[in-house]
Amino acid sequence: MKRCNLEMNGFGPDGGQILAECVKQNAALEEFNISSNRLNTPNAFAIAQAILANDSLQVLRVVKYRFI
Repeated sequence: MKRCNLEMNGFGPDGGQILAECVKQNAALEEFNISSNRLNTPNAFAIAQAILANDSLQVLRVVKYRFI
């Protein structure tokens, strides 16, 4: 899988650790959108560490949307 859009799925903190493992293990992933999933700071660090192990990832979208 080269592109994965998991935007607005509400994974939360537990799911964030799983997302990090996905980034680490998928050597074909080029674009990953995990915006608006209620991820926390430890998830951000785990995902950052996973990116270091993934040479193929070119685009990571992590946006927190605010609706008014």
